[in-house]
Amino acid sequence: NISQAWTKMCAAGCKIYSSIAVSEYNTQITQNILINDPLQNTNTSIYDLSTRFLQNSQEKAYIEMGPTPIVNIYNTNANMESAPLALWIVSSKAFNYLTAEVFEPRMLNRTKATAPAPITILSAQPFTLVVQPGDQSNAVLARTVGYDAIRRSDSDNCYIAMDIDFGGAFSGLTLYINGPLLTLAFDAKKFPNSKVEISADISFNFSRIPSVNQPVFMSSPGFVCGSPSSDKLRRQTESERHYLFENMLTITRDMVFNFDIDVVADKKHPLAINDRKTLSYYGGFTDFRANHGISTTDTFQQVTVSFIPGSTDSFFGMRATVNEPG
Repeated sequence: NISQAWTKMCAAGCKIYSSIAVSEYNTQITQNILINDPLQNTNTSIYDLSTRFLQNSQEKAYIEMGPTPIVNIYNTNANMESAPLALWIVSSKAFNYLTAEVFEPRMLNRTKATAPAPITILSAQPFTLVVQPGDQSNAVLARTVGYDAIRRSDSDNCYIAMDIDFGGAFSGLTLYINGPLLTLAFDAKKFPNSKVEISADISFNFSRIPSVNQPVFMSSPGFVCGSPSSDKLRRQTESERHYLFENMLTITRDMVFNFDIDVVADKKHPLAINDRKTLSYYGGFTDFRANHGISTTDTFQQVTVSFIPGSTDSFFGMRATVNEPG
């Protein structure tokens, strides 16, 4: 825990967003973590900022600052206590700075509408995001970043959660997000009239039965941004390291489970996929693509994906779909 942090992200002007894991304790702690605006000589608490939304909207509000060489964040708690929080600062030079939509999961229920600009979700807690199926075709690029790094040309080159052109009718998708940021960019140039409906839940809603051909994404807790090409990885520093991550996908009939995995893990701590027998995956930043037949019985209707990291350098990301057999 520290008493002060600072950033130069606002040198050209910026927007600042925040989100907290909601509880009485976290509220008390984040009320005493303050963002200082030197131009206005004002302080705004992380908690207060996290509760702000644009008028008559589900979209998150923000602090906007003019060009400011340095912005300080002060922890004024007696013992410098902290709490789960997400603080996101976006330079005014960012692409989509004026047009992107920003939400947090507990307030996200976006009714069906076109999505001409990127949509970012900011959260201090894991969440499930669902894009409902639609009659019109669509294409989507999803990355575990903010809208300031969603373009394919952005230097961050962050991990791609989804990159799909659905061609025919849009089957929708489900993303289990274990980090603070997710951005969806729909291809409005190719499909200008396509509409999307989006909702989210705090924590993971594993009771959802995956639809045939509907993509699913999941990753290990704390994973924020990585790239096979650059081997970069960013994680939340406060995430628990020795957890059991377990995702049980419910199935109702015989299916084929198709998966595409990027993993950094050792042989003793692999990513495991189990449907009465266990498939294990480990290695350096290794890409595994496979399909696996799953047969249901009266007593078996679940596929379990589990992961116990062996070190702070262990992680995985998985894209998966289920299809009819044959």
